[in-house]
Amino acid sequence: MFPLFPSAVSNKARQQILDIIKGSLGISRYLRPGVVAAIHQFMVDVNSYYTNAIEGNPSKIKDIESAMAKRLSDEPRQRNYQLEHLAHIRVEQKMLIRVASEPDLNICSQAFLKWLHWEFYHDLPDAMKTVETIGGKTESVEPGEFRRKGVLVG
Repeated sequence: MFPLFPSAVSNKARQQILDIIKGSLGISRYLRPGVVAAIHQFMVDVNSYYTNAIEGNPSKIKDIESAMAKRLSDEPRQRNYQLEHLAHIRVEQKMLIRVASEPDLNICSQAFLKWLHWEFYHDLPDAMKTVETIGGKTESVEPGEFRRKGVLVG
């Protein structure tokens, strides 16, 4: 799967996308802080669960909660999946901080997407830095770089 970059996006469309994303950040002002915090944490867990499930990670929410509580599995494969969830959660938190602190940040730029990719992969064990190509070969993932070959997802 290759990243899709539209050949032409109007400035108006780009601005509308950014306005929607930025506007959604302000919705929390209508909710109690405790509710916002609970929803946020739940969504972080859910985002990690579903994003990593797409990549074939069979973890359950309880595995994510255990990882967040620093209770990692003794079984290497399950531990790696937990580390993948922790990386996803860490990157999501860094991304939210960056988006909030850099109002002109272009979240659609290749530079930003590569930053997200590097942040996700750089600390993962080498066993988690491989993908299977459409041709069935195993390729290394280079943190911060787009994949150059079609890979199997999910």
